[in-house]
Amino acid sequence: MSRVLKPKSGFLPLLVPAKAGCWTDEIIAAAKDADLFLPEAYFRDKQVPLHLDVATLEKRLPEIGAKRVILTHMSDDMLGQVGDVPFECAEDGMVVSF
Repeated sequence: MSRVLKPKSGFLPLLVPAKAGCWTDEIIAAAKDADLFLPEAYFRDKQVPLHLDVATLEKRLPEIGAKRVILTHMSDDMLGQVGDVPFECAEDGMVVSF
């Protein structure tokens, strides 16, 4: 189950996949053309139950067309690779501005 937040500020939906993890096509429909998509990215290439991974996101994100993607909920292994991924990565205390 994912959460779709629709702010009243005129922005398109913001999608935060819930911790249920695992890619589903419902994510595409819910996040289509979102201004901000905040998927978790627990590992780079390793698929584990209940989590999304960067490799899957890289393949599927063109179907979404989100204007901005910020990866969240990264494992220690993934945190060591943030400089090698083509997406912005969340940090503690990060402020997101439009």
